[in-house]
Amino acid sequence: MHDTNGLLELEQAAKSPLGPPVSEAENAIHAYKTDPPHESNFRPIAVLHLLAEPPEEVDWVMDEYLPCEGLVLLAGKPKEGKTTLAYELAVKVALGLPFLGRNTQQSSVLILALEEHAREVKMRLRNLGATELATVYVHVGPLEPTATVMNTIKTFTKDHEVKLILMDTLSAFWRIENENDAAEMTKVVKPLLQLARESGACVLLIHHARKSEGQYGDEIRGSGALFAAVDVALVMKRHEVQTQRLLQAQSRYPETPSEVVIELRDHGYEAIGDPAKVGKDARLAKLIASLSDQPEEADVLAKRAGVSRREGYRLLRLLVEDERAQQDGKGVKGNPFRFATNAIRATPQAYRHESNSAKADSFRATPPPPRTNRNQSCETEEVIDLVD
Repeated sequence: MHDTNGLLELEQAAKSPLGPPVSEAENAIHAYKTDPPHESNFRPIAVLHLLAEPPEEVDWVMDEYLPCEGLVLLAGKPKEGKTTLAYELAVKVALGLPFLGRNTQQSSVLILALEEHAREVKMRLRNLGATELATVYVHVGPLEPTATVMNTIKTFTKDHEVKLILMDTLSAFWRIENENDAAEMTKVVKPLLQLARESGACVLLIHHARKSEGQYGDEIRGSGALFAAVDVALVMKRHEVQTQRLLQAQSRYPETPSEVVIELRDHGYEAIGDPAKVGKDARLAKLIASLSDQPEEADVLAKRAGVSRREGYRLLRLLVEDERAQQDGKGVKGNPFRFATNAIRATPQAYRHESNSAKADSFRATPPPPRTNRNQSCETEEVIDLVD
């Protein structure tokens, strides 16, 4: 703790001094230009020569998600786990360990904790086992979005070979009167984009989502100019299970998965598969848990499991095929199908994702057992169409 403003830095700011004081006008961020005003950066090149140049591969801090020199946004509603996810990512990058099934580039990390109390920051890092990490640098407390501050961050980033800058949160950094104003939004985001381009680091901005639901970036709070400016926009949402989150992505890079389900486990976040399969496995587990040794109708079981009537029938059919459930009745009026636990084969754990903490991170979704008895499946499906 270096001053009364609650600033925590795990190394003394940047190596080089800030230089002599500058006036408020000189320090204000208006627009960044790489060339002096009297020079022009207009340098056209023939497409023949442009395409003859060797292709440049994307250098990733985290494969498929965080490009070097990229500006990335992670948005979500309050208490969705954005900061928890970002801090674990920061530690994994510092250690060079995989995260969410993707490789990371080992490098130094700079965390700008602009909102949280130093106590909370210390607790997060201690819980992640970062006590011995000398390559994670933290600034706790407010920062003014001035040209001097941006240049100091850029200098620090280069001097310490930082490849990931985490800003938590974006709204605590900017000074903006109307975040829905496109011109204002562009003005505050442009210096952050230039920081990423000039420092070579990936700048990850933690931001809030709107209260209302949306898609294709509409759920990100503020003007659409923010969504347009970033290279990758990630939106974190709750999923079917309390510990699971759906991570959606809109990206300039085709490698970035559009959706993946992640789950917070004892050893941290883990990618567990695509939303369709993970959601189906979660509903199967709920339906298995609703079964008992006493046969009951599908409607009753579906309601107890919290799934729709049609979905309940479909999943029960799968459980019967896999011999995880027993079925009796003829599926007619007065003698409907009833389902009960198969005492020999019913094991709900077979549909859950087992953890293997010996591996740093990987996809571990357990596939369902092979199906059998296809004739019974066709007969059940015919009855479902009739009753629905």
